[in-house]
Amino acid sequence: MTNDVLISIFDKISIVHRKRLTRVCKRWKQLIEASFLRVTVFSAVDDRRCVANWQPSNWLGMKMVSQKDYIRIPKVSASEILSKTADKLPNLISIDLECCDMNNRIIRTILNSCKKVEGINLDSSTRLNFYSFNLMVHGWSRLRHVNLSCCTEVTEMSARFLIRSLSRLESLNLCGTRINGHCLNELNPNLKRLDISYCWGVQEQGLRALSRAPCKSLEELSVNNFDFDEAESCLIAICENFDNLKHLQLGIGPCVAHDYFIDRVTSRGFSSIAKLRNLETLIIEKICIMDNAALLSIFRSCSKLKYIKLNLGWLNFCNDIGFANIDNLLPNLEQLHISNPSSLTSSGAACLANLAKLKSLSLVNTLIDNEIFKYIEKLENLDHLNLDDNRKITLKGLNHLCRIASKHPEKKFTASLLGTGIPVTRIRNRKNFPGNLFAQISNYRATKYHMQLPPPVIDM
Repeated sequence: MTNDVLISIFDKISIVHRKRLTRVCKRWKQLIEASFLRVTVFSAVDDRRCVANWQPSNWLGMKMVSQKDYIRIPKVSASEILSKTADKLPNLISIDLECCDMNNRIIRTILNSCKKVEGINLDSSTRLNFYSFNLMVHGWSRLRHVNLSCCTEVTEMSARFLIRSLSRLESLNLCGTRINGHCLNELNPNLKRLDISYCWGVQEQGLRALSRAPCKSLEELSVNNFDFDEAESCLIAICENFDNLKHLQLGIGPCVAHDYFIDRVTSRGFSSIAKLRNLETLIIEKICIMDNAALLSIFRSCSKLKYIKLNLGWLNFCNDIGFANIDNLLPNLEQLHISNPSSLTSSGAACLANLAKLKSLSLVNTLIDNEIFKYIEKLENLDHLNLDDNRKITLKGLNHLCRIASKHPEKKFTASLLGTGIPVTRIRNRKNFPGNLFAQISNYRATKYHMQLPPPVIDM
């Protein structure tokens, strides 16, 4: 093979494995070192993963990468590997050292060799301190993307220092850190993405500081601590200040230390979201109090919405009226996930048949019945369906779903029908199910308090 062919092959191999291949022969060592000059991304997980890639699909929830996905060499961490090869990676722009052991020696070594770094991910990394952040700020003044999620060493003082020092900052993730939020009013005017979820020290004063921040161009915001008396007024102030938001995530849900519900915000607070006319993604988990008026105000004003996820709680009053005109109000909707509305029926969901762009639909714990499949049949782009805990769906509905999948053999359908009224004991011959339908089915009578997945669960 020619040198160009070999280099193109090496470009597709992780840096850690390239380091091993340098032992093969002198020629390979020279070519691998030449390929290092073309490397712009180093990742402990995947060398193709760029820190700047903060698309909504990547931050819709806290993603925990399994241990098997990590690149590991016995007794040597990815951070140690990077420090030993940093002198051969002068063009590195993005560094991903998620869940790595760090120390100031490693940081200093990387800083001395890689001067062009613009994004760094230290999610869940350990052994960092204030001096570590001081080194990064002075060595990488061009940093634009910083992820310090779940770094418990990040305090209010270190966060304030980073915010004040990095004038080009565009993305900042402080999820799960020990900040109290007073530093947020000093955020860079150019900041576009901010994640302060699971920062339980951020109370009223912290969110007030955020609402006064000069970053009017903020496009993505994730925050979930509204567990105080003035939470509603803080949410209203945030929506008024950041009217350019495209992606908003409130109330992440259960955490290690908190089983969190939004119970201090009423429909008046949720109605303020209607001011975000550029909104494309809206995620609100565990809403206690919401009614049709708040829901309709959001749908009427935020016509650009493409992704909606609403996990409603015990005091919601959302029924057919709230969803009756959703097809005319949200023509660009691609994903709709609704859980636990007070009384959403199949007739109220009939308008979903007119959402031509809908790809994913979740209606969990509603009053819909087999009639819903008549409307689903009209959704040509739909490939993911979740109808868990809908007891009125029976074997007749499952047969209708099978016919829908059979009409489109080229498309892969994924469906979840757990806790429904389908008697799994009557499903005897699975050979009749279409090969492009992948589903989980169980009967609600076998559930324990309707919370745990029952045996038997049929996978198709």
